This record gives sequence, structure tokens and C-alpha cells, in this order.
Amino acid sequence: MQLSFELDPSPLTPAVYERLLSAYGGFDGPRLDPLDQLIKAMISARTYDEVSWPAFQRLREAYRPWERLIEAEPAEVEALLANVDHRELKAAWLTQALAAILAQKRSLNLAFLAEGSVEEGMAWLQRLPGVGGKAAAAVMNFSTLRRRAMVVDTHVWRVARRIGLAPARADPDGVQRALMDAAPAAWKAEDFYNLHWLLKTLGQKLCEDSRTRCGACPAAALCATRAKAPHAEGPRVVPFGLGPRENKRATDLLPPALAKLKAWMGRSLAAVATLGREPLDDALGGGLIPGSHQAAGEDAGDGAAALGFAAALMARALDAQPGARGLLVRSGEAAREDGVVHGPGLQALGLDPDRVGVVSVRTGAEALRVVDEALKSGAVAAVLAALWDEPRLDLSVTRRFNLSAARYGSLAILATRDLSATSAALTRWRVRTLPSRESRRRLGRPTFKLDLVRNRFGATGEWILEWNSDERCFQAPPNLAAGALSLPVVRPAGDRSRAAVPIQVDEALDGAAGPLRETG
Repeated sequence: MQLSFELDPSPLTPAVYERLLSAYGGFDGPRLDPLDQLIKAMISARTYDEVSWPAFQRLREAYRPWERLIEAEPAEVEALLANVDHRELKAAWLTQALAAILAQKRSLNLAFLAEGSVEEGMAWLQRLPGVGGKAAAAVMNFSTLRRRAMVVDTHVWRVARRIGLAPARADPDGVQRALMDAAPAAWKAEDFYNLHWLLKTLGQKLCEDSRTRCGACPAAALCATRAKAPHAEGPRVVPFGLGPRENKRATDLLPPALAKLKAWMGRSLAAVATLGREPLDDALGGGLIPGSHQAAGEDAGDGAAALGFAAALMARALDAQPGARGLLVRSGEAAREDGVVHGPGLQALGLDPDRVGVVSVRTGAEALRVVDEALKSGAVAAVLAALWDEPRLDLSVTRRFNLSAARYGSLAILATRDLSATSAALTRWRVRTLPSRESRRRLGRPTFKLDLVRNRFGATGEWILEWNSDERCFQAPPNLAAGALSLPVVRPAGDRSRAAVPIQVDEALDGAAGPLRETG
């Protein structure tokens, strides 16, 4: 678990750098040509080095010179990117990026990036398909260009915020700016190269996402988190039932673990959590009432949309209560389907990872018990449970959640596969994902089609809303503001029929589709 506060980073960054440099020494690795580094960086996004490096080498052997990659069949490129995350997207982005460079510069030579400012070079690179801030900075700093740029990966993003080198709520781009601004003017490209690898090494060895070993950290005396809680070595991920424990069930571990969690959260009573859209809040009687709320995908493939919508609801609940904390509960099936919890992913959805505890259990039954115990403990402002393999959520379970949540003013947000079982949840939602309205090169804001099929306190209805993670509120997509689609549809209380939609959603969003439409 992490507690942090902001410090003036100006004197702190070089001091941390010197301590880590003394402990781990400097780093010196092979420098790639700028184009090679660009391709390597694009492949390695959200992929371990031991997977991305062999994939890059396979690609380099198959397509030399790189002009051949522009004409390659996507299936051939995907095959060479075996085991790389999101290889279908990356295969398309690689060919598109190289084609764009060739069209603009008449060659695939990136030597021109050695001239001009670093900011201009990074901005040019980020206009290429599939190139973000991390890849652009890697080209500028890691390659033979050796420019003054800071590369921020997941480890650097986490460690820099924990220590206090960047604001606690900064996204990766914000961490990059903070580290660049705090660096002494005398620092050269090699200093930024070393700082990246020093912070990454600290994150891999001692300052992990799920565990911190502050006693062995060379920078512990300077760390904001350590100063705030000098004896806190505990993880933010609470290990409820992560495998056999000599006949001890996960539920046997709940009371002491929840006691620690309650001490960490230190919350106050919740108020009604509004959704930030007046018509929808009006239908809900002012917002989400303390109790249980259930979301499921409209179709089998919309589970991620339901989970994303549920995360947005938790963000609204936490945003309404400064200092309040939330809890994410995941069963083994959810972990297998959705992968590990990714801090930048939580940040992108508007959730501050420093305010969210993560509980992993083996089965859906254990997950329900964790939700029940957490609500009864009064330790949480909101619980989000991903229950892909839960036993049926019957009336007795959800009624118990309602009573516990109402007592402490909490929300229990349950993401499930469907809404077929009888439930006492105060609201029940069917969620479908829609194409984002950004350009095809970048991921836009999540857009949802919401069908409120149950509402104990008012009308039901259908809405199309976009989630603004920066403001942490829902808003109407601009392309629908003129009424191209006859939504929202509000059904009076007691009317459970599904209103007819005059035209197809895809037609209303035509021309505004982003990567979600491209990838099907």
C-alpha cells in the first residue's frame, strides 16, 4: 500500500540520482540506429524485454532493408511478433509508421532528429501511428542520437511518484515533464539514460508494484512515502488466497488483512456519488445511492466495457470524497481473462492507484466474501468486484450488500457476465462499448452505450456517454450533441421495455471511429 505527498522535486531528483548511482553504478548498453530504436520501442510497448528483443531481431533479419517491411503482409509480420502483446495492432502501426516517414522524408533515415530541439523531435515522432511519449523519448535518448530526453516506463512511473520526484497523481507524461524540469542544466543525455535504468532497477528489485522493501532501498531516507509511513513495508495488493496455504482458506485470512486495510483507508462516510450528467443523475434520484450496483456487457464480448464503466463509477465515488479509498476485488478467472492490474491503466480510467487497494482471490465465492466483509468493516468508500466466475448473485447476497453499504455510505459495484439472475442491486446496467471519436492513430476517450434496466429509485433509460478521465465525469459525445441519434431515451419508473432506436449507433458515429472500430 502506498501513501505519498508532494515535495519540491528540484533538489530531490539529483540527490536520489547520486544515491542510486552509488548503489547500482552507471549503465552502458548497445546504442541502436534511430530507426532501429523506433521499431524496437514500438514492439516493446507493454511487453517484457525478454519477449520484445527476440521479436525485434526476427523482424530485422526478415526485413532488411526496412523498406521491405512497408510492403509486408500483416499476417507475416504478426507471425514474427509471436508472444508480443497487441501484435495485430503493432504489425499495422509498424508498416504505417515507416510508410509515413518515407512519404515525409523521402527516406527512412532519422538522422535529422539530431538537429533542432528535443521537444520538436519528440512531437514529430508522436505524430506517427502507434508512437507514444515513451517510444519517442527512447528514440531520442537510447539511440545513437543521444539527446536529452527522459524515458518513462511503468517502473519509472511508479517509483518516481512514490519517492516524490513527481506529483502523486501524475500520468507517465507528467512524470516525464517533472523529471526533465527537475534535472540540473549540466546533465547530459547519459545522465537521463542512467536515471531511467537506475529507477527501473529500483522498481524491479525493491520497489515493486505489489511489494516494497524500503529497508534495503538506497533512496529510503529521501522517499516521500517512507517519510509519511516509515514502517510501512506492506503491499498495496493484499494476498487473499493466492494459492494453497496449508488448508487455510482465503476467508481465514480476511479479518487481519481487512484490519490493516481499514487502517490504511481511514475513510469518512460517503455521500451520494453523482455521475456528472444532469439527466442521468435526475433519473437516479440525484446519483448513485449507497448500496450495490451491477453492470454487465450487452453481449458476450462486452465484459471489458462493463468493467471499464464500473471503474468509472468508482472514480466518481472516490472523487466525491477527498482522501477516501477504494477496493478492487478480482477472482482467478478475472485475472486470467484481464491480466494483471496495470497502474497506468487505472490512471487512464481516472483512478488514482494510490487510493485503490487490490485484492486477488481464487474463486468467485471468495470474491463475494471479500466484498461482504469489506462492506461490513466500514473500511471502504467503494468496492469494485470483477465477478466473471461468481456463483449466482441472489437476492440474499445483494440484500446483505445493500444493508452493509447503506450503513457506512459505501458503494458495491459488481461487474458480472450477465444480468440473468434475480438481484436486489439498486441499479442494473447493460453496457456496450462504442468507437471513440479520436483519430485512428490514438486511443480516444471510452464511449459507452448504457442501458439502465433497473432503477429502484426512478426511471430507467438508455444513454450514449463518453467518459472524461481527466475531469472524471461522463459527457455527451460532441458528434451526438446535435441529436443525430434519439438518445437519451428515458423510460418512466416501472416501464421495463426496451425503447426502439430509430437508427443504428454505428451510423450515428460514422466518421468518428477510432482504433476500436479499426480493430473490430
